[in-house]
Amino acid sequence: MSQDTSTFGISIPDIFRSGVRGYFANPLPLSLAAAFTLGTLLAFRVPAQTAFNDGELALSLAYDMIGLILASIVALPWYYYALDQADGRDIDLRRPLKKPGRFGAQAVASFWFWAGFLLGLRYLFGIPSLLALVFYAFYGFVVADSDARGLVALGTSVRIGAGKRIGLAAIAALFLLFNLLGALAVGFAVNALTIGLTLVGLIITTSITMVSGAHVYRVLEKEVEG
Repeated sequence: MSQDTSTFGISIPDIFRSGVRGYFANPLPLSLAAAFTLGTLLAFRVPAQTAFNDGELALSLAYDMIGLILASIVALPWYYYALDQADGRDIDLRRPLKKPGRFGAQAVASFWFWAGFLLGLRYLFGIPSLLALVFYAFYGFVVADSDARGLVALGTSVRIGAGKRIGLAAIAALFLLFNLLGALAVGFAVNALTIGLTLVGLIITTSITMVSGAHVYRVLEKEVEG
């Protein structure tokens, strides 16, 4: 048995294939959730960059922080749909609205996650931010999958990834490269066409990443429960 299979109960190629199959089996709800999330992020990233260019660093950071938190809250249905797809259930577009309190939990968890992430970028070449990503990457799945409060969701993410940090970091790096492919068009030129192609590309690659992440979450969750 290969190391990646024995570590996660699912090999890295299988993780990727499950994400691709899951997305293309039900692309519409996943794409809509991705579009809303990326649109929210972009709505704040543009003024953040403008403020940065004008030398208003504090304002730029505030825009980024607000955008990241709001985008994470908007992304909660995306986590639901990815889990539904990973579990082989029909995606219910309205299911996230049946427990509105989970949006509050997502807001709390997102605030602390992104505060730590942005703060970590200032020290040790951003290594603390990478650690935050590896430790807390599953908190959105935890919120969508349970009634855990925000800080509990962060703690649960740490617990289910215990002993798997190096493997999770490797998977995160691979999917980061994969998502960079989605943004490849804008690297050649910045115009309406390349921006549109980039948005479409990112909607697809990030949705595949979400479904793949849901599969990894399920495998790790079962290992902890077992």
